[in-house]
Amino acid sequence: MTEKITLQTTPEKYEKCFPNVCFSPPDGLRSSEPGDIVQAVCVMDGMLFAKEATWGYMPPKRTLIGKPIYYAAGDGITRKGTIASAFRNWRCIVPATNFTYLREVKGRMRRFKVYRRDRGLMLLAGILEPNPPHLGGPEATVALITTTPNWLLARHGLRLYAPLVLEQKQVEPWLRPRTSIADVKSFIQPPADFALKVNVYLDPVAEPALA
Repeated sequence: MTEKITLQTTPEKYEKCFPNVCFSPPDGLRSSEPGDIVQAVCVMDGMLFAKEATWGYMPPKRTLIGKPIYYAAGDGITRKGTIASAFRNWRCIVPATNFTYLREVKGRMRRFKVYRRDRGLMLLAGILEPNPPHLGGPEATVALITTTPNWLLARHGLRLYAPLVLEQKQVEPWLRPRTSIADVKSFIQPPADFALKVNVYLDPVAEPALA
């Protein structure tokens, strides 16, 4: 099964969720795949701000030939060395209007687009590495935290892991480094079924408007 995340948003939608942060994403809608530059919201020196990061987390001790980490499973996030360190100290949020995964069904590829039922901004939880060691690399790298899919996503074939979608009330404690790890881990839960919708497209190229 091939899966990917699609991030689409505009500066105005960022500002509605984070009113005190300045963003500079490209004009119009934007789609991102692993290896692309995304916008990550994080806290540094007690200040909240947006930082461009490459989607593909590179731990500090990983070399150029190391494989980037695109997803970090939330159920073992505190037991994996540098991943656990980033979870303790460098949590971030990647705003998105939806995420999309591809799955083969009866020999044909289907695209499943997941978005909030109220069409609001999705807050995808992540971890950040602000200063990767390799020369010529980006200033920061990021991985998305995953969780167990809810019933809706499992019903549509996403059975192992799904991006962790935070609620608005969880944003501040998630980003605050001093929040207890026990409290932060309690956020790693499947989203409520009623909060999300899924659109299925038989043709990965043709995409009808959302109803």
